[in-house]
Amino acid sequence: MGYLKGSSNNFFERNAKRGFCITISLSVLTYILWLVVEQHIHLGIYYDLYRVFFINRFSPISILIAIFLFYIFKNMKIPNSKLINNIAKSTLGIYLIHENPSLYYVLWNKWLHVNVAYYKPIYLLHMLLSVILIFIVCYMIDWFRLNILERYVVIPLMKQSKLIKKINIIYNEQIMRTTVPKDSITITE
Repeated sequence: MGYLKGSSNNFFERNAKRGFCITISLSVLTYILWLVVEQHIHLGIYYDLYRVFFINRFSPISILIAIFLFYIFKNMKIPNSKLINNIAKSTLGIYLIHENPSLYYVLWNKWLHVNVAYYKPIYLLHMLLSVILIFIVCYMIDWFRLNILERYVVIPLMKQSKLIKKINIIYNEQIMRTTVPKDSITITE
C-alpha cells in the first residue's frame, strides 16, 4: 500500500478501469468454468483452487479488484451530495456489523445460505441480492444507532457522566497548552 500511496499515476491508477474489467471478467469466467466442470466431472480440487484464488476475500483477484475499484473512485469528480454523505457516514458501521466474527458465520451460512448457493447457477444473482440486502439492513441498524441511540441515549449519558466531564476538561486544557502560545493569552478581571 505504501507504493500505491506514495506514487501518483502508478500502474493501478493508469489502468484502473481496464484492470477492474479484466479482473471481474476473469472472476466471472472462472466461476462459469467451475460450474461447467463441477456439473460434469465433480472435481472438488478445482473448487478449492477456485475458492482460494478467485472468491476468497483475501485472494489475489479480490485484492486486485479492490485496488482497481479504489482508483476508479479516487479519480472521479463527484459533487457534494447529501445522499452520498449519509451513506458514507454509515459505511464503517455497515462493515463492522457484517464482518463481526460473532455474526459472520451465521449471517453468510445460516441466514443467506451462501455455502449452498456456490453450487447453483443462480450464485451471482444470489450474491448480488445478498450484498444489497446486507447493505440495506446494516444501514438501517446504523441509522438507528446514529439518529436514535446516539442522540437520545449516548449523548445525554455522556453529558451526565463525571468521568467524561473530567476527560473533557483534561483534553481541553491539553489543547489550550499545545495550541495557544502563552504570551498571546491575556487575562482580564
